Amino acid sequence: MTSSGSLRRWVSVGLLAAAFSAGLADLAEAQRFGRGPTPGAGACFYRDPDFQGEYFCVRAGDVIEALPRDMNDKISSIRTFGRRVEVTVFQDSRFSGRAAQFGDVPNLGREGWNDRISSVRVQSLGGLFGRDGDRDGGQFGNRGGQADRIEYQVDLAPKIFAPLTKADRVGTLRATIDGKVVAEVPLHPLADVPRGNIFRRIWDTILSWFA
Repeated sequence: MTSSGSLRRWVSVGLLAAAFSAGLADLAEAQRFGRGPTPGAGACFYRDPDFQGEYFCVRAGDVIEALPRDMNDKISSIRTFGRRVEVTVFQDSRFSGRAAQFGDVPNLGREGWNDRISSVRVQSLGGLFGRDGDRDGGQFGNRGGQADRIEYQVDLAPKIFAPLTKADRVGTLRATIDGKVVAEVPLHPLADVPRGNIFRRIWDTILSWFA
């Protein structure tokens, strides 16, 4: 067991960064090549050049850390939707290796990237809250120029004890305008937190009495 106070301090910093980063969502398992709807703001990745063949789409602000095996290194063209949307592609999984940034690319072969993409990030250049005129203003949106009025609050569970996994929900991030909730994001650990050894658990138990 790791003390609630220690974990809350760790979670407060780590989860805020996670909630506001482009990696809020790892969509690898949710995406498959097909012919579904295109996003209002985001990008679609096509199996063939000139935006032909099957494709999958990613919304602005989302990422794919590692493309599934049947999609890895099989992208030949990229098309963006919405204003100021930019795609960052990586040759290796987990956003590593050679990287490049693109808008619309009818033929990735001409850019030296045909069938060489293993992870992607899609972002709106308007930033977290977007800008006037964006079709999609980011995670919380601009909402008619009200970005400067947005307030946010982190609500963590009263007691947080290890072990924890990245799938465990430990709190909620809420964005409000004039006291009205306009968006909520679940908070999860950035990494698995193992259970401490017996001595650490005893010490953390003592600390928790004063937390």
